Amino acid sequence: MANTGPKRFRLAVLLITTTTLVALVAGYWLSNHPRVKQWRSQQQLTHALNRVEAVQQPLREFIERTSFWPNSALDARLEQSMLQGDDVIDSIRVGNSALLTVTFRADSAVLASQTLIFIPEKTADGAIRWRCDAGTVSASLRPAACRSRNPSVASTPAQAQLPQLPAAVREATNHRTDPLKKRAEQVRRLLHDRVNSDQDMRKKVAKYQRETGELPNSNQQINLPEPHRLADKHFRYIGLQSNGSILYQFSSGIAGMEGHRFQLVPAGLPGVWRCETQLPADHIPELCNKQVL
Repeated sequence: MANTGPKRFRLAVLLITTTTLVALVAGYWLSNHPRVKQWRSQQQLTHALNRVEAVQQPLREFIERTSFWPNSALDARLEQSMLQGDDVIDSIRVGNSALLTVTFRADSAVLASQTLIFIPEKTADGAIRWRCDAGTVSASLRPAACRSRNPSVASTPAQAQLPQLPAAVREATNHRTDPLKKRAEQVRRLLHDRVNSDQDMRKKVAKYQRETGELPNSNQQINLPEPHRLADKHFRYIGLQSNGSILYQFSSGIAGMEGHRFQLVPAGLPGVWRCETQLPADHIPELCNKQVL
């Protein structure tokens, strides 16, 4: 009797290999098929709408409570975790007058690195809504809610369960407390200590002004290290500017503060300074209520 074992084994291997190749080719074809790509982009856009809706809720409440349209997440007292990226979204940013910009991840299929911009507006009856008809995402890919400039249409929420707010924000909302109160206290204390510890820097500025009749415009002119070397874990830049002011630019040492600026500006007389910043009032140290000597 002929030995058919090896032949059957080879046939089985060939069948498995062929099936695997067919599956791979089919998977590749399907993943790149226009309809599949469109379906995936719609899923990602729906996810983005849900994420943004979770940000719009506290923004809307903030505007209604204060009558102020915030220009940053810090202005609006937003918990930074609400804006962080995920598997689909690279970032969510709060811009001028509560403008919201969603940027998709570079590896996010059809939507790679594209943006969806939500433009805030107030309707005739006083409601606060966001249109989503701006950004680089193709109009043909946008959900119906984002293809109209009619605010009553554009404000239609996605038909999906909204993500929960971060625990810290949810707890603060339930207890009617400010989720950023601790951060404001930390920033206020940090600026107070830093301004006091930099008294010698201000004395050098005053001395330079007395001797030359001009204000110094760089750290080198008063024999101080470069701005980035003078910085610490909370500030990425501490240095003199062209008008003689001392600029403190925050690092990522405190969540949500990176890039924000605080300045001490010469008030005209040697040794007299004033604070200049766009930080919220509760982030500013009390010493700014008087001239800093």
